[in-house]
Amino acid sequence: MIYELTFDENNQLYLCDVGLREIYSIDTQSGKTETIIHSNSFSALQTDTFSKMPLYTGINVNNGIISFLSGEYTYDQSADEEFYTYQLVSVSENGTLCFKSENIGILMRRRIQIIGVYLAILLFAIILIYSVNRTINLLRKNKPEKSTVIQLIMLATALSVTLCVSYVIFDNCNNRYVKETGKNLTNTSYRIGETITAYDMENINSPDFSLSDKYRQLDEKVNAVIGDKNNAENNLYCVIYRVKKDIVYEVYRDDGVHGSMYPMAGSFGGSIEERISAENDFYISYEIELSEGSYIYSLVPVYDNSGNTIAFIETGMDYGKFKDETKALYIKVLIAAAMAVIIIILLFSEILCGINAVRMKQTRRKTHQICPPEVIRPLAFIFFFIANFSTAFLPIYGTKLWNEKFPMREEMAAALPLTIESVMAAAAAFLGGFIIRKTGVRFMCIIGGGCYVTGGLLSAFAGNLWTLIFANAMCGIGSGLLSIALNTWAAGYEEEENQNKGFIHINGAFLAGMNCGSVVGSILFDVLGVKTAFLMSAAASGFLILLILYLMGNVKVSFEEDEKSSGSFHDLFDKRVIQHLLLIFAPYMICSSFLEYFFPIQADRNNLTAMQVSMAFLISGMISIYIGASIAESITAKLGIKKSMILASFLYVAALSYLVISPTIWNCYVVIAVFAVANSFGLSAQSVYYSSLPAVKKAGQSKALGLNDLVENITQSCGSLLFGSLIILGFQKGIFLFVSVFAAMLLCFVILERKQHKS
Repeated sequence: MIYELTFDENNQLYLCDVGLREIYSIDTQSGKTETIIHSNSFSALQTDTFSKMPLYTGINVNNGIISFLSGEYTYDQSADEEFYTYQLVSVSENGTLCFKSENIGILMRRRIQIIGVYLAILLFAIILIYSVNRTINLLRKNKPEKSTVIQLIMLATALSVTLCVSYVIFDNCNNRYVKETGKNLTNTSYRIGETITAYDMENINSPDFSLSDKYRQLDEKVNAVIGDKNNAENNLYCVIYRVKKDIVYEVYRDDGVHGSMYPMAGSFGGSIEERISAENDFYISYEIELSEGSYIYSLVPVYDNSGNTIAFIETGMDYGKFKDETKALYIKVLIAAAMAVIIIILLFSEILCGINAVRMKQTRRKTHQICPPEVIRPLAFIFFFIANFSTAFLPIYGTKLWNEKFPMREEMAAALPLTIESVMAAAAAFLGGFIIRKTGVRFMCIIGGGCYVTGGLLSAFAGNLWTLIFANAMCGIGSGLLSIALNTWAAGYEEEENQNKGFIHINGAFLAGMNCGSVVGSILFDVLGVKTAFLMSAAASGFLILLILYLMGNVKVSFEEDEKSSGSFHDLFDKRVIQHLLLIFAPYMICSSFLEYFFPIQADRNNLTAMQVSMAFLISGMISIYIGASIAESITAKLGIKKSMILASFLYVAALSYLVISPTIWNCYVVIAVFAVANSFGLSAQSVYYSSLPAVKKAGQSKALGLNDLVENITQSCGSLLFGSLIILGFQKGIFLFVSVFAAMLLCFVILERKQHKS
């Protein structure tokens, strides 16, 4: 029976039979057969035992040179280990050796690559040690607040306990599941054995049996067992062996890879088959590594009515796939546990702040004093919680609602909800700045909450992408109104101390709300579906309105301009202002869409869940909360404002360049972490640099901030559309194009600043 067959340019045939122990050539003109490679030609053992001779596979003929792979099996009984030795061999047509793999040396280019990899690892280790040391020194010098230290200790302790307990529980359950799988495979082997008779095995005496009707009947019997409802999902395989003249032969395989009477490596004497046959036992291997992968299998003997062994049945499954699925499940459990711990701690902190705000509100109400700034915290937290509720899955939801009738490609259309939301938020904030003087802060907050209720309900029952876009437009209006109301509230206190407290509470609530909202929203999306997630968002918006009605009482806001400036808005059209906004600020803001739009889309294409997407938001938020506050001040103090700003942009370029070199979805998490570190000092450095420009001082802070907000909203609105177009180009190609433009703009800014400094 021919197993491998090939031919050369002269139509000379070369083949191996089913034994794979010799290679023959056949002249197509004369029909003459000649053995080119004999048994044991490349054997280290030089044994006469047929089952231990090398196997020749992968025959290839080119320009009179015959190449093949020689594989040899050895078994060390003392160590109870199997060894496989492989050689790549090339011979001429007359059998003269031309090449053996043991003569292969490492190319110089490969050596340089290996040295480079080790040097990179060493450099990374040095940088890591240096960074940890610098971080520890910075923390010692800055002396973080006591509450921050307590939160970090609580977080580290809770995470350590959770991860350890999760690992123990999961490992226990996994071991039990693997053992149960082994038992099920054994039972399946016995069930197959009950369908086989001695007559079935006696008919198998030659390789030709695999072509007979009796082989087909045997195949039907086996597949009736391994293909039933209980085993269908496990994708089992079955192999049947028998023994003849001290050699174990494979007589049946359900995938038809080998024919009947295929000899296996090793002899029957001293084998596993001999032991389980003598003891009427079975054997389970929980992991066996083969060239095709790793497998778990059960081997059982089958006897006839007289007690004679007639066959050995091996039933198994792909253990590599099983391990991959188990590993994915384990990672998912650990991520969920870690996220739950972090979110619970953040929620607990915000609940305490809310309780404190209610107490202060009740105390002030009795004395008819103005509403304290502490009341801003719970309202701002719920606002940012709702605003970030759908960030982890909104682009994914947009792609699911898209259809071919929509007048835009899927990648671009999925960006429209985010784009429209940003545009409407900017417009609402701009108009709200004029309206709030007449309506008041409280009414503006209620209208904003009502817009979020409407947007959440429309999103829950959206039947198409147009409805989702309109729903996000409503959410954008709500975001703009609430944002301008809360900031006006904080800025409207007459005392500078209360103003500072108000903005501190807004910033703290933003970070906590972003983390909690994205994680809770993604969990609801994964577990209960998109409809329930948006309904819960609408319910939270309703709760926000009730809380506004209860907490917000006597809010007095001063609308007097603090700054008197002789400049005009036209003064802002200065060369340095434009180069800052265009070359530094705009690309920096566009990159925010990487996390909000690009990453969720790519994660969905790589079969990541919304919970895994929200993990990226959580990583970004935690770095900003705990690491950013510690390093931002030290970096800006040591490097200066301008260099700190340039360093942050350089980190963005470096992170995206790394993604171009290694474009995997998991490296996106690394990019997001680097972005968060850069944001921790880069955004504040940009604000200080912008405020210190002569043109900004001349025009006045209020006008300058208005231009800054306008550019910010425009770039954020265009960011999702830009990344949508990059997705169309392809993951790696699109990011490469973007990072090239970003790097060129950064370089232009550095050159222009150096010229400005010299002049």
